[in-house]
Amino acid sequence: MPQGELAGGRIERIAVDTVTDKAFVEALRCWQEAPDGGTPEGAIRLLEPLCDSATQLRLTPVERGAPEHDREPSAHRVQGIVDGRLLAYERLTLPFFEGDRLMAFLTLSRLKLVVEDVAAPRIPSLSPRERQCLGLLASGYSAKRIAAKLGLTPKTVEQHILHLKRKLKARNVAQAVAKGMVATLLPAPR
Repeated sequence: MPQGELAGGRIERIAVDTVTDKAFVEALRCWQEAPDGGTPEGAIRLLEPLCDSATQLRLTPVERGAPEHDREPSAHRVQGIVDGRLLAYERLTLPFFEGDRLMAFLTLSRLKLVVEDVAAPRIPSLSPRERQCLGLLASGYSAKRIAAKLGLTPKTVEQHILHLKRKLKARNVAQAVAKGMVATLLPAPR
C-alpha cells in the first residue's frame, strides 16, 4: 500500500536490522546475498510462497530521472485512516539496480492491525488522569501497576478505567485502548 493512500497517516522508521517478520527477514537475506542485489523477479519468486492474505508484494519500476537516494533497504511502520478504517502495517522496501542505475523497488507490506468504523463520533475529552491511565493501559500495565506508578489506590484507578470505558463507549479495556489509538490519528474537530 503506497504512502500516498494514507490520508492523515503517520510513518515511523524501523531499523532494517531489527525486522523480525519471517517474510521480511527472508526478503532482506535474498537481497543481501544475491550478486549485485539480484533481480526483482527472482526475489518475487522466492518471496511469494512466504506471503499470505495479510502480506502484499509489489514491484514498482523507477522512471528515468527519478531521485537515486534510496540505495539501501528501508523499513517503516505505517498507520493511517483509510476509508473509515485504522490500518497499521509494516513495509519493507528493497531497491534493485542494473549496474549503477536504480531500476525498481520491491515493496513487501504486512498488515498488522485493522480497526473498523473509526469515523464514529469524536471521543469526548478525557481528564489528564484518564489520559495517563489510557496510555499506561496501552503499554500493557495492569490497574494495580498503574496505581503503583501514579501513587493512587487500585480502586481509584479502576474508577478511572470505568470512566474511560464509559466515555469511549467501549465494552472492554482493549476496545478503549483501540479507540484511544484511533483518536490520536483522527484530525481534531473544527
